[in-house]
Amino acid sequence: MHSEYNLKLTLRLVFRLWSQRDEEVMLDVATCATAFRVLRMNGYDVSSEELSHVAEASAFSNSVEGYMDDTETILELYKASEVSLSGNEPILEKVERALQFPFYVTVDPLEQKKNIENFDVRASQILKAKNLVKRRTRKPHIFSEEVHYSNFVSFPAFPTVINGQFYTWIQYLSCLSTEAEWRRNKYVPTMEEYLANAVVGYGLGPITLMSLYFLGQCPWEDIIEGPEYSELLRLSSLCGRLMNDSQTFERECKDGKLNSVSLLVLERGGTMSVEAAKEAIWESIASYRRDLLRLFLGEGCLVPRPGREIPWRFYKTSHVFYCHADEYSSAKEMLAALSAAISEPLKVEDSSPCLH
Repeated sequence: MHSEYNLKLTLRLVFRLWSQRDEEVMLDVATCATAFRVLRMNGYDVSSEELSHVAEASAFSNSVEGYMDDTETILELYKASEVSLSGNEPILEKVERALQFPFYVTVDPLEQKKNIENFDVRASQILKAKNLVKRRTRKPHIFSEEVHYSNFVSFPAFPTVINGQFYTWIQYLSCLSTEAEWRRNKYVPTMEEYLANAVVGYGLGPITLMSLYFLGQCPWEDIIEGPEYSELLRLSSLCGRLMNDSQTFERECKDGKLNSVSLLVLERGGTMSVEAAKEAIWESIASYRRDLLRLFLGEGCLVPRPGREIPWRFYKTSHVFYCHADEYSSAKEMLAALSAAISEPLKVEDSSPCLH
């Protein structure tokens, strides 16, 4: 909890510097992009317009000597582009298009391992950290309130969890039954019918509710039955189902199973190719992801932060499973990722300078 408290203090400090347009933050491109990404992902209301100055060509070096610094800058700009909340943020879209990398293809343990291994303690921003500490300690009364999410009492929620879990399992089994009936009767649903059924059939509802309980959170009935929690599950499930369909299309066609790719081709009267349908599916995934991220980071959401994190993490996990292949059926890369996160030791060079 001490580290969580320090993280909150640091975030508040960074947000204050951002709001004041502090020169050390705003004039260094990599620092500005990093601050934007970290603040937005932790629920702070920051505008991408503050990044407009970093997209100018003059911000980059034309010399060979400036190449390495510019590489780090571009990396931070790309990370900032990943937290776009709408389809109308031109600065972030420009960065995304320029780099042509996929979104969110990792999960927290792998990302944390990578960050530790690539952490450069010799970076000038790190060496200046003592200045930030001085700023923080000047007005300690600003950060007097500490909140611990783990203080929720889980046992009173048990009846709610059991009732909610029973209901979500009934919904899940009902969707499986509907899909089996379609197949038995050789009924071809519309895309709207398919997605409405497939979202619940993805099974995220039963998983998230029990996960909340075992994490010690208190999923009150008015929250888990509310529209915001339902929308979080719907968007995360939509993304997962569509990613699964895109990667399992060929196999499911051979098995005679329904798939959003084949339904989209059918709805277009055969004028759309399979590859074009897959591209359209991934465009829909990107749109749903932005909606999910907007709800996950939204202020005033009735769902507690831990309850919002679970659907978001399931989205990221689904991306790891289905971004490039069907890793659920053929888990070679997944096993390698699991080994990297749990079994393999950290590869950290012992080149830390003495910091005073």
